[in-house]
Amino acid sequence: MSLTIELPGSQLLSKQECLKKLRKPVLSKRTGKQLFKNGKPVFKTELVDDFDKCDKHTLKVYDKVKKENQFIHFYTRKSVPAKQHIDMSYEAYEYMTGNSFPEGYQEPHDFKPNKALLKKGIGRTQQAWMSLSEDEKLMWHFNRIAADKRGKVVDYVVYKD
Repeated sequence: MSLTIELPGSQLLSKQECLKKLRKPVLSKRTGKQLFKNGKPVFKTELVDDFDKCDKHTLKVYDKVKKENQFIHFYTRKSVPAKQHIDMSYEAYEYMTGNSFPEGYQEPHDFKPNKALLKKGIGRTQQAWMSLSEDEKLMWHFNRIAADKRGKVVDYVVYKD
């Protein structure tokens, strides 16, 4: 079994990668109309910040003189994502897809347990875990691993032995 997680990298995008080119028409200084050269419009290229490649942050500051909150908005460059591949053994697969529910698992609020199984001593959480498919059980574990590493699950492969 193999899991691929996308993690926030420590290396920021370069300043050049966070810029985009804008084409602006060149206007005449006298008339204010667009200039043409050989029948084609003339454009100038300008580099501006690409806010899609930046993270927006807001800082709340209390001004004691004005006695009000002020908000400061600023942008930081995004980091280059890193990928981590984790190979897991067959024993890990058996544990993840087994019938015993893991620590931290909570049944959904709308789950309705089987009363006959409750009488046999199989609790609500155990029944909820047993009702999940293998893929759902694996995704629960994989999402927990990814959240622990502050990443997100990109892909997983279960090899047939």
